[in-house]
Amino acid sequence: MRSRRRRRRAKVEAEVPAPVAPAEASHSPAKTSSSSSSAGSAGRNAQPKIPHSRFHPQAEDDHDDGAWPQSDIRAMRRDVLNVIHRYYLDAISRLRPAELRTTLARGLLVGGHCFGPLGPVHNIIVNSIWYAAAFPLRGGAADTEDDDEEEVRAILATDGIVRICHRSLQGLVASLRHYCPSLSTADALYQLMNADADLAAAVALANGTTKSSALQAMASQNCDSFCT
Repeated sequence: MRSRRRRRRAKVEAEVPAPVAPAEASHSPAKTSSSSSSAGSAGRNAQPKIPHSRFHPQAEDDHDDGAWPQSDIRAMRRDVLNVIHRYYLDAISRLRPAELRTTLARGLLVGGHCFGPLGPVHNIIVNSIWYAAAFPLRGGAADTEDDDEEEVRAILATDGIVRICHRSLQGLVASLRHYCPSLSTADALYQLMNADADLAAAVALANGTTKSSALQAMASQNCDSFCT
């Protein structure tokens, strides 16, 4: 009896299938951690992309005005032009209307620059008188009064004043850079703005001297340039 029971139990155990081990997960924790660590190290080794900054120095910084922002240069130019414009209105108000109609209108429009050895307003008057005397209009006696009035209106027009103001500014910058060669165009505008468009005062500010010393230095340079 016991032997039969043993054989039946052995047979039953043989018929029962053996338990199957669970299939290994495709992403085991060990592999996941290793892959995440490798990804993290790769991310740490990767160089971040830095966008190009608009404040990065450009090649134009090698220019003499590269240290000045263009907005500042335009603002300084505008301020100096406004000062020069007031000088011309002051000079026109000091001229006699009869002389302005007959001889000085063209001299003011063409040769009445505000730079020279005197103050800006006096430079305009002197240069206008000199140009009118050096280059007089031929056949002036035949000109009618209407033509003179039209020429005066052209002088006082916005376009005529703007043109002579811009030419005077160009002459001021060129003259200041001639007397102070180390200055750039923007530096010259800065000195002229602080000096109220007075050439001698701008030379004095640039050299750290008085206006009288600047006038003497300007006269000596003019003499040397004339002699050579």
